Amino acid sequence: MLFARIWHLVRGTKRQPTSALMLRAQRLRDEGRYRRAAGLVDEALVHDPKSVVGHLLAASLHMVLRETGQARTSFERVLALEPTQPRALLGLARVELEDGETSACCALLNRALARYPDFPEARALLEVARGLLITADTKRDTTSNGTAHADRLRLPAESREALFMRADATVIVAEPHGPRTDAVTARAVKLATVATAMLGRAGLGPLRGRDDVPAQGRRGAADPVLRPRREVHDGAGAPRAGVAQVPLGARMSATAVATRPADGRDLRAVLAELLKLEHIIGGLVVAPDGLVIAANLPREVQAEPLSALAAALGRELELRGPRLRRGTFPTAQFASVSGSAFLGSTPVGYIVLLGEPRADWDSVRSGLRGALGTVYRAWAG
Repeated sequence: MLFARIWHLVRGTKRQPTSALMLRAQRLRDEGRYRRAAGLVDEALVHDPKSVVGHLLAASLHMVLRETGQARTSFERVLALEPTQPRALLGLARVELEDGETSACCALLNRALARYPDFPEARALLEVARGLLITADTKRDTTSNGTAHADRLRLPAESREALFMRADATVIVAEPHGPRTDAVTARAVKLATVATAMLGRAGLGPLRGRDDVPAQGRRGAADPVLRPRREVHDGAGAPRAGVAQVPLGARMSATAVATRPADGRDLRAVLAELLKLEHIIGGLVVAPDGLVIAANLPREVQAEPLSALAAALGRELELRGPRLRRGTFPTAQFASVSGSAFLGSTPVGYIVLLGEPRADWDSVRSGLRGALGTVYRAWAG
């Protein structure tokens, strides 16, 4: 950066005011033109290397572009200038969580909450980090490969692998069992911990297997999900960056969503179309840095902590999927007794849909993939 400043002085070119560059960069970020925005921020920081806003915006753009190492550097520069900056503490904590440094993550989040107690995103991530620390502390010294019991599971013939584990990452059954099993188990536990926290924040209860979801019409089955969405309106209490309310009676098939796509750059419209799927009760679009792009959620669900967890879960799926030999992450489902959360990955963030227990995975996945294709085509290049 020092050589860039010297070169600028040598060239003697007339520069725009730093504030104007930042405003242009912010507008480009809001439009999803992240590379161009990052270039303007770099130019602004050449002229004003002590700009907290500039380094914070640079960090956010690096997170969106999945450039974690550069994001760490920018967050650290912010904290060197302003040690209690809440977004920098939260962002660096997310990086530490992503890198598996759970203790460092907890320390940063505790610093943020000590200065800003009313910080829902930090509190949500701290619950996850503490859960992972407890898991690590209670990890049993010995594990069993469980191969003697694998035959009792009656796995489907097409199943290539199976892994059953306890919450403390102790392997119960692994088929096949190999040198990577313990590492894969630890990653799966982390994924399950973040997913459980997200389901809880969505009001859907803890993570369960799909067979635990009560069948429609079962005697005594709870029906907690038919809740009105939070209305989008001006004034106090309106959700941040919300989308227009979708009438509950205006439902649409997955085929209709896929064949009548909204403009892929209008993510609010994309979300509104997806909310017309059968038995979907809410959703949001969240940037990779955890900021809400669009949201339409049940009244009791807070968008900010849910978005922080959704971004962490999406990033974990992006990173761990290939390491779990599952390829890239396009869509995923996490089920609980009270419903399911469906995730889809796009170049500009993650789409999260909340569904009733009756929501059909194949139908939702079909609609979600159609929407993801629309977004990918719109943002290509």
